Amino acid sequence: MLLIDVGGSNTRVAVSERDGVIENPVIFPTEKDFDAGINKIAETAAPLLHGEKPEAVVMGITGQVSDAGELIKSPNLPTWEDRDLKNVLYERFDAPAYVLNDAQLGAAGEATAGAGKGASVVLYMTLGTGIGFA
Repeated sequence: MLLIDVGGSNTRVAVSERDGVIENPVIFPTEKDFDAGINKIAETAAPLLHGEKPEAVVMGITGQVSDAGELIKSPNLPTWEDRDLKNVLYERFDAPAYVLNDAQLGAAGEATAGAGKGASVVLYMTLGTGIGFA
């Protein structure tokens, strides 16, 4: 699985196998221009994928994301707004793509596999981009 975290300052790209282990994420300054950002993500992902198609692509991004995977509003990435990220990633990597707000994705991860696993309610707070509930 290809994992992408697009923040206002930095972007992280990594690959995770089915066991959930994430090794050696590549971190670089976030491209403020949408096309340059997607190209940089694809260039960074290529050697991590070793020429193979990912099983899925998951992106967490700063800002408000629609249920359809479109970035509606972002305080740090205005040229990324009104972009159908889900379909852009699907077309670029030929794999199912999922896009969520980064705080929501962090909350979901902690609720299902992290510190909140098994709890009926989980509150997840991040200082960078917002608050997520799962």
